[in-house]
Amino acid sequence: MNRKLGLGIVAIALAGCGGPTPTAEVPTVPPPPEPQPSVPKLSVVATSAVLCDLVKTVGAADIDLTCLMAPGVDPHTYQTTPADKRAIEAAAVVFRNGYGFEPAIDQAVTGAKGKVVAVAEVAVPKPLLVAPHSHEHGEDKDKHNHDHGHEHGEDKD
Repeated sequence: MNRKLGLGIVAIALAGCGGPTPTAEVPTVPPPPEPQPSVPKLSVVATSAVLCDLVKTVGAADIDLTCLMAPGVDPHTYQTTPADKRAIEAAAVVFRNGYGFEPAIDQAVTGAKGKVVAVAEVAVPKPLLVAPHSHEHGEDKDKHNHDHGHEHGEDKD
């Protein structure tokens, strides 16, 4: 009987050491982060396709970009549309080529409320300008275009 009692105590002790039966715990999911206030994208206009590519590369997802000219459009003869003018007026920044490269754009940006950046004029503020000159020099060696004190064909005494 003592032996049965001893085995019973050992069995109860071992059962008590085993701990509770494991239960599957449901992992707690952290609450979703509070929505951050969205920062409005900067409204930007780029006039030519090249400027549009550059601005798109730099601005990426932080800007709302409007490109006025598609690739292959001649900036010298481009005519702005009413939609172009509205985009220019509403933009925070307008990137144009400058130096008269886009005559219609030069006129349209006068109504811009945002900053207008003439990229070429910023990049090269003092371009090398060659003074106009005639191309008649050296063409005819027998011509004399200077006064050297005598008439040609004049008799000398």
